[in-house]
Amino acid sequence: TNSDLNATSLFAGIGGTAGALTWRASLLHIDARRGIAPESDRDPAVAAPRYWRYPDWQQTQAQAALELALGDGASARATMWRQWFGQTILAYRDASYTGLRSREGNDDDTLGGRLTLAHKLGPARLRWSLSGQTSDHRQTDVAFPPGRVPPPLLYRQMLVSGGVEADVALGGGSALTLGAGYDQAANPLTGDKPAQPVTGAATFSAAVRTRPADGLTLAISAGRRNRFPSARELFGEALGRFLANPALRPEQAWLVDAELQWQTGPLTLTLNPFWQRGLGTIGQRIVRVGNANLRQRFNQAATTSLGLDAAVQW
Repeated sequence: TNSDLNATSLFAGIGGTAGALTWRASLLHIDARRGIAPESDRDPAVAAPRYWRYPDWQQTQAQAALELALGDGASARATMWRQWFGQTILAYRDASYTGLRSREGNDDDTLGGRLTLAHKLGPARLRWSLSGQTSDHRQTDVAFPPGRVPPPLLYRQMLVSGGVEADVALGGGSALTLGAGYDQAANPLTGDKPAQPVTGAATFSAAVRTRPADGLTLAISAGRRNRFPSARELFGEALGRFLANPALRPEQAWLVDAELQWQTGPLTLTLNPFWQRGLGTIGQRIVRVGNANLRQRFNQAATTSLGLDAAVQW
C-alpha cells in the first residue's frame, strides 16, 4: 500500500586541462515522486500511522573543481558547489489517501566552496584548507481545514572550517604528521524556533609512521574532531512531530588508533586496535507533550568504544 516510486535522474560531467590547470564540472539532477508505506506496527485507533505521499521531490547539484600545479611539488585546488532541493509532503487522514490532513513544502538552497594549498616549507610539506557552506531552508506548513497558506518559515545555517597539516620525514623511513584547525557554525535564521548561539571548536591530530624492522610497519594516530548539529536536528522533523532543544551542542570525538602490519612474501597480517571517546553525542528521545509524543534531539552522556580490526591477506 502506497509504496510506489517513480524517479528519473541525469548526470553529466566534463573536464580537461589547460597548461598546468586541470578542471572539471558536473551536474546532477533527480526528479522523483513516491509514497511511504504506512507503519504497519501501529494501531490507527491508538497511534495514527503516517499516511504520507511525496508528489514532488527534486534535487539539482552543480559542482566545479580546479587544480593548478605551481611547481616544486606545490599545488592549489578549489572546489565549488551549489545545490537546490525541493519536496512536498502530503499527509492524509487514513489509508484511502483521499482526505488531506496537512501539506508541507520545502525549498533548500546550498552554496559552498573549499580551497586547499599544498607546498613544501623547509623539511615539512604543508596542506592548508579553508571551506565554507551556507544553506537556506524555506518551509511552508498548511493544515486542512482550513487550508490557508501561512508565510513561509526561513532557516539558515552557515559552516566554516579551516586548518593545516604538516608532514615531516624523521629519517629511517619514519614520518610525522601534525594537524590543527577550527570549525564554526552559525544559524542566523531560525524560523519559529529559539535562536541558537554561534558555536566553534578546535580540532587537532597527530600521527607517526615508522618501520621498526624489515616487512614491519607501525602507525599511531590520535586527534579530536567535531560535528555540529544539522539544521534538521536543531529545528525540526516533518509535519509537527518535533520538539526543539535550545541547549543542543556540538558532538566531539576523541580518537586514538594504531596499525601494525607485517608482510612476508605473499602473506600480510594487519592489526588495528582503536579507542574512541564520544562527548555530547546527539541522540533522539520521545517527549510526551499533552496528548502528543514529540521527538527531541539531545546530547547523550559520554561514551567509550574499544575495538580491534584484524586482517589476513594471501
